[in-house]
Amino acid sequence: MNRKRLYFLILFILSGYLLLRGNAFADGFSALTLRGEDGGMCGGKEWKSSSLKNKVNLLLYVDPDKQSWVKPLVAMLDSIHFSPDSLGITFVLNTDATIIPDFIIRNRVREKAKASSDIAYVLDRTKMLVRKWKLKDDDINVLLLDASGNLIREHYGAMTKEFINQFITQINQSIKKGEPK
Repeated sequence: MNRKRLYFLILFILSGYLLLRGNAFADGFSALTLRGEDGGMCGGKEWKSSSLKNKVNLLLYVDPDKQSWVKPLVAMLDSIHFSPDSLGITFVLNTDATIIPDFIIRNRVREKAKASSDIAYVLDRTKMLVRKWKLKDDDINVLLLDASGNLIREHYGAMTKEFINQFITQINQSIKKGEPK
C-alpha cells in the first residue's frame, strides 16, 4: 500500500513538472532586454520583450540553420497583409545555435529588415530566451501572444501546410477578439 502511494506521488510530481515545462510561459514570461553582447535589434538597438504587448503578436524564435522551415508561414503572412497595428511579428534568430558567423547573419538580417519593415528582426546571441523563457534550443519556436502578452498558442519544430492554415485562422480569430465591439 505504501509503495502504491509512493508511485502515485512520484507520477503526480513528474506529470506536473512535465506540464509546466511544456508551457514556456506557465508562470508568465519575465520581462527581458537584449542589448550589447546579448543581442538586440538587427540595427544595433536594444530589444525589450515589452514590445510584445498592446496587440496580437507572433514571435518566431529560430535557429538560423532552420530558417527555411518558417518560410512558408512568413510567405502566407506576407500574402495576407495583416495590419501592423493589429499584428506584430518579431523574428528572433538564436545566433548561438549555429556555426554561421555573426557578421554574416547580421548582414542577411539587415537586408531582410530593409525589405520588410513590418517585421522586427532581433538577434539573441546568448540564448537568453532559451534560458529565461524555456524556449526550445536549436529548433523553431512559434508563439502567438494576445495583446496582454499571454500565450495563446505555441508550436515547436517543422510546420505542415495544414498547421499553417490553422495557425492563420487562429491569428485572425485572436485579432478579431482584440477589436473593440
